[in-house]
Amino acid sequence: HGVSDIVLDRIDTLLDRPATCPHGNAIPGRRPPQGRPLMRLDAVDLGETVVVARVSEVAEHDAPQLLSLLDAGGIAPGTEVCVRGRLGDALDVTVGERLVSLPGTVARSVWVQQPVA
Repeated sequence: HGVSDIVLDRIDTLLDRPATCPHGNAIPGRRPPQGRPLMRLDAVDLGETVVVARVSEVAEHDAPQLLSLLDAGGIAPGTEVCVRGRLGDALDVTVGERLVSLPGTVARSVWVQQPVA
């Protein structure tokens, strides 16, 4: 809104012209990265390991507390998580050696894909 096209282009160059925002969502006008099919984290089977691909844009804009919870749990695009348990719609996942409990609303806002074999 208050940045000249020259400054914007220099910032974009400095960031190596990313295709996605830090939460994994495609930047308008850019080709989204190609990958495996995505599914919501709450749809992953127990014991399955997946890679976080993106966080819902709705959550990104309307739920900063959701982003804080994910950040505190170390969950971001590129992170491997393993589904360890369910209680109601809540989900327990491991991130490395750490167990993280996610409410269902959070798990439904995280999109994941199968890891590269």
